[in-house]
Amino acid sequence: MKKSPLIPLVFIVSLFLVVPAAFWVLTSKTSDENVQGVTIKSNVRGVLVRIDSNYGNWDMAKYLCKDKETCEVSLISGKGLDTTSGGQVENRDVAVEYTSEWKDYQYLKIYVRSGWGSQVREFKVSKIGSIPGMTIEKMTYGGSDYSVVFIPLDSIRETLLPTVRFSDL
Repeated sequence: MKKSPLIPLVFIVSLFLVVPAAFWVLTSKTSDENVQGVTIKSNVRGVLVRIDSNYGNWDMAKYLCKDKETCEVSLISGKGLDTTSGGQVENRDVAVEYTSEWKDYQYLKIYVRSGWGSQVREFKVSKIGSIPGMTIEKMTYGGSDYSVVFIPLDSIRETLLPTVRFSDL
């Protein structure tokens, strides 16, 4: 008796149709998260920085300093934290969350620079909140000028506070 080659062929074709359909159904469920916005937990402590970048990518660098003099030595002095990056945005709020690992430091230093592949431009700073002891200063590094924000950590240990807006306009 001769076996029919039709049965394995139907099985293989069915498999190639069912697997992608099942994958699509399982991965296309809507999420409650807002992908375009920022969700901030109610118990976050730290600062909120607003970014306006109309001309391309940006990088926000953050450093911790033992004292203000250490922060002022150079644009990159202090303990480097991380860099938050983004593209062309308007009114993008970025939370810089205070952690217990910061307890041995007195200041947070933040500045924004042009991101990789973007035209070089200066981000100007304006205050959108009031934190006692927060200062905005100009620093030069590598032939470019930067607006730098120095934030005393004592003021942000307990709550999330709006601080400044960096804008490339």
